[in-house]
Amino acid sequence: MKTNRFKKLDIQEVFSSIQGEGIFVGKRQIFIRFSRCNLQPKCSYCDTKIKPLNNTFPLNPAKNKTEIQNSTNQLIQLIEKLEKIYGPHHCVSLTGGEPLLYVDYLALLIPQIKKTGLKIYLETNGTCYKQFKKIKNKIDILAMDIKLPADCRKNYWQEHKKFLTLANNKKTFIFIKIVLTAKTNRKEIKTAIKLIADVNRNIPLIFQPVTPLKKIFPPKSNTILAYQSLAGKYLKEVRVIPQVHKILGLK
Repeated sequence: MKTNRFKKLDIQEVFSSIQGEGIFVGKRQIFIRFSRCNLQPKCSYCDTKIKPLNNTFPLNPAKNKTEIQNSTNQLIQLIEKLEKIYGPHHCVSLTGGEPLLYVDYLALLIPQIKKTGLKIYLETNGTCYKQFKKIKNKIDILAMDIKLPADCRKNYWQEHKKFLTLANNKKTFIFIKIVLTAKTNRKEIKTAIKLIADVNRNIPLIFQPVTPLKKIFPPKSNTILAYQSLAGKYLKEVRVIPQVHKILGLK
C-alpha cells in the first residue's frame, strides 16, 4: 500500500489510556489510532479491529490540504482537552494500523502537537522506511516491531534492517518489540537478534508473549526464557513484557 497523500485520512479513534506494551508500559498517553495497514496478509495475531470512525471525531474522508489543516486544528483541540481532563500525559502515541501510511499528514501534525509540550511516540511495523525518512527527526520515541515470517507469512528482514539503520540516531529513543507465539521458532529469533545487534546492540528488545486470540497462543514459559537468554548474549537489554492493558481490560 502506498503512502496516503491526503486523498483519504482515516483516524479510527483518539483516547487517553496507559501504554500497555514495551518499555514505557504503565505511562499515561494520548493515543491517535490510524486505520489501515500495509502488511498483507495480516499478521496472525493482529488484534486491531477496523471499525466505523468515532463519531465524535469525523476525519474521514479528508480530500485536500485545507480540509487536512482543519482536521489538524480539531485534533489539537481534542489533545489539549484530553490533557486538561486526564493529564499530565507522558506523550502522544501515533499508532494503528500503520501511522506512516499518512506520513504527509504526520509531517503537518507533529509540529503542532509538540507546541502543546507533549512528546511524540511512534508505533510502527518497521517496514515503511521511505516514509519514515520524512519525519525521522521529529520522533522522540520509536517503538518498532520486527515481524517474524512464521506469524506474518512474509519475510520483512530487508525492510526492518533499512528502517532500523535509518532510525538509529541520538535524537530518538528506540526499542524493538517482537511478538512471540507458539509458531515462533529459534532460527527466526536468531535472525532478528543479529539484525538488531548489527545496527546497535544497545537498542532494547522486548519479547511480547501474544495475548491468546482465537487459535493463537504464546510459547511455553521455558521457551520464552530461552529466547531471552539467547538474545542477552548479543544485546545489552532484553525484557519480557506482556500486553498489560489487555490484562487490565483497557484499550
